[in-house]
Amino acid sequence: MYVKSDVRKGLLGRMLTELLDTRVMVKQAMKRAHDNKVSKAEYPFIKWLNSCLQTLTKILDARQLGLKYIANVTYGYTSATFSGRMPAVEIADSIVQSGRETLEKVRSNSRSLDARSQD
Repeated sequence: MYVKSDVRKGLLGRMLTELLDTRVMVKQAMKRAHDNKVSKAEYPFIKWLNSCLQTLTKILDARQLGLKYIANVTYGYTSATFSGRMPAVEIADSIVQSGRETLEKVRSNSRSLDARSQD
């Protein structure tokens, strides 16, 4: 039976929150790997290091994209009322709410980072 999240957070809601939070962490790691590239690429070790960082960035991008697809497919299964395999509007609404919460966290974090950089 479906209950509101203030009563109890369901399994699917918890899974999606974990999925979206993990995606945010992977994207942050991807940005750090991209930002760590060294500009002086004439040394063989530096070239190798940059190559490793580029490979790591590609791997992390594939992971975050996979997490995004899983979240989107889950939403699609629950929101498609005519052809969906698991139609449940309440669950689809819960998924949208989880995504909204994640976006609000990202917006809040970016605003705080923006405020710090202007100081």
